Amino acid sequence: MKRAKHQVHIYMIHPNVHNAQELYSVLQLEHIDELDYEFIWDTDNPRFIVATELIYTDAMNRREFSRMYNDSVVTIFIASECMAPDLNIFDYAICFDDTIGEGRVISHVPRGFYREYISKRENDLAHNMALAREALLNKSGFCNFIYSNPNGHKNREEIFYAINEYKKVDSLGAFLNNTGYSDGQRNILERVRNTVELKSNYKFTIAFENATHRGYTSEKIYTSLEAHSIPIYWGNPEIDKIVNERAIINCHRYENFDQVMEKVKEIDSDDNKWCEMICEPWLTKEQEIEERKRKEAYYRFLERIFTQDNRMEGLKRGSGTYTDLYKGFLFGNNAQYEKASTNLDVCIKWIRILHEGKSIADFLKKRNYKKIAIYGMGALGISVYEELEKYKAGETLYGLDKGNPVIPSYMRYLRPYEVNDAEQPDVVIVTVMWDMDNISGELDKLFGCDIYSIREVIDDVLEQ
Repeated sequence: MKRAKHQVHIYMIHPNVHNAQELYSVLQLEHIDELDYEFIWDTDNPRFIVATELIYTDAMNRREFSRMYNDSVVTIFIASECMAPDLNIFDYAICFDDTIGEGRVISHVPRGFYREYISKRENDLAHNMALAREALLNKSGFCNFIYSNPNGHKNREEIFYAINEYKKVDSLGAFLNNTGYSDGQRNILERVRNTVELKSNYKFTIAFENATHRGYTSEKIYTSLEAHSIPIYWGNPEIDKIVNERAIINCHRYENFDQVMEKVKEIDSDDNKWCEMICEPWLTKEQEIEERKRKEAYYRFLERIFTQDNRMEGLKRGSGTYTDLYKGFLFGNNAQYEKASTNLDVCIKWIRILHEGKSIADFLKKRNYKKIAIYGMGALGISVYEELEKYKAGETLYGLDKGNPVIPSYMRYLRPYEVNDAEQPDVVIVTVMWDMDNISGELDKLFGCDIYSIREVIDDVLEQ
């Protein structure tokens, strides 16, 4: 009897992924019926959430991730750009560098990841000099450079200008364009697919990544190989582990770009050398074996994640004081973020009051408060204390705080339970605004006086 598959309630935060079938494709999973698990697309209460680097660059993705993120959901990061995973907020990661994480991170197979961009799995000219010579006869250009992003690594520009000193390099993208060519406003996938056709006209292609990182390899080298245009490659310093180095010019092997340019000259002036490189297999026999092993390890990695019976077993990220503070900084949805944003809003309004020649002391004098307490003696509380003291608001002034605040020696503060009957306040101004409901409830039980947040005070003064 066939064992029932694990039901994996999962959701991916990405504008182009809308259902389980599309997620299978993103994860490069083949022969889905043979897997021990199946995805159940769940937008309400998923057990697993998959996200990409878009949570850092796209506000909508970031808000959605922040909204769905909680302590019981297993999070998986997929990097298609040069980014190391943040294991403070993710339990697992699929990225380019798997040297970290102790079993929580695995590298995906680059050629598999870019299978939508390339149609050939093997070199159709392999070991065939006659076909290579025929391909050379169809080349009308020397070298191309196709980039639209002007913010890539500076080495892109440097290699472009270095090789351009020898022969003109045709820039066909928006960046450093010197041909007038434009591929219109097609979407990114159409543009990438079109690069194979464009590169097919050239003997060489500058295939530089936008960044360098161990393992980071994009589609640039693969589209160049498929176009039978020798890639002049830079980016992944270990590119020789996943691509046959005899089929490319690996810039990591040279001390500078002048040496790279000399290598380009050497191959450009010798048709036999060019043809020999073009008919090299894209993978060596050893690399083919390693790629199969990586793919098998990748499938085992996902199976281990998705077939756990215990809901909490998959959670690997840390939790506690500093990891929680960090999450709040990233997501902007915890007390630390609320504190910073609320304080900023109050301070901006306070500056307006001062420019108008007013003071928060006006609020208290208008109501004839004599005994004034300030709850929360952080930086904001100290500033309120100093202003009220400056404008002689009330007869008694002191701070309230549950902790041990670091304040100037001339300021007086008490813990709430230390206030004696003679010093019972007429009013308490609360500077800890993000917890106003809880604090006002506690203070009301102790004192039974008027209680305002500093924001309420400032808003009242502004309206006067």
